[in-house]
Amino acid sequence: MKDVNSVEKRNNKIIKTIKFIFISSFLFLLSCGIKTENDIYIEYPINTKLNINILKKSEQIVPYNNDFILLLNISTNEEYKPHLIFFNHDLKLYGATYFSSEKIEKIDNYIISAYLNENRINRAKRFINDLPKLYNINLIPDKNKGSGRIENKIIEDIKIINEKYDIKICIRKSENKYTFPSDPKANNLDLISDFPIKDTLIFQLNELNVNYYNNTVSSRIIKKNKEKIWDNMVVLDNKILDAFYSELMKMIKKNIEKERFKEVNINKK
Repeated sequence: MKDVNSVEKRNNKIIKTIKFIFISSFLFLLSCGIKTENDIYIEYPINTKLNINILKKSEQIVPYNNDFILLLNISTNEEYKPHLIFFNHDLKLYGATYFSSEKIEKIDNYIISAYLNENRINRAKRFINDLPKLYNINLIPDKNKGSGRIENKIIEDIKIINEKYDIKICIRKSENKYTFPSDPKANNLDLISDFPIKDTLIFQLNELNVNYYNNTVSSRIIKKNKEKIWDNMVVLDNKILDAFYSELMKMIKKNIEKERFKEVNINKK
């Protein structure tokens, strides 16, 4: 009986050991998967060069002094995972951080101001928070959480009009604020009769949120009561956005060359 008991005890120990190894391995692999999915440096390592594909993936582009700050969603599922990524005057990535908001409102003295999203700030610890030393983020409590939308504009053209990245957008619009023209055929929309009003809008680049893959360009209006209104405009032909990003990339490089030329001349003096 002693031999039988000892064998059973040994077998139980082996089973427990196997279970422990299996569970530990599973938890380790699971944690690695989460870390990989939430680590922006996996897809965009330090020193990644800014290129047109990264511009297209970004939702907001903010030139600031010699930097370019991009708002990017790194999610591969339905959860929104906004990050800010920072490129220097050599267009190399040198910092990134999770962003508990959805839009940069302004940058002043290297302080990035944005409206706080309370759900997102609770997730911040799961992500990379490697904000460059010069910068701080000021998250403004969002007391008026109401928001509205206007969806009655079609974009016919987008142009960069100067080296300060001012943007001219040529549109057609409807009197009805909610004639969303994303699928005119399905909605039986006639682009000429349903959007008869032609207009030209001027924005700074940093005022726009662009979703290249959904063909939308949005600006946000903050009313006196702090209500936020998204004005969502639709680009029916993706070639318009392709041409815009190509023009933008050229302008960025042109401005960098200008700054380098100035620095060389200053050093010569």
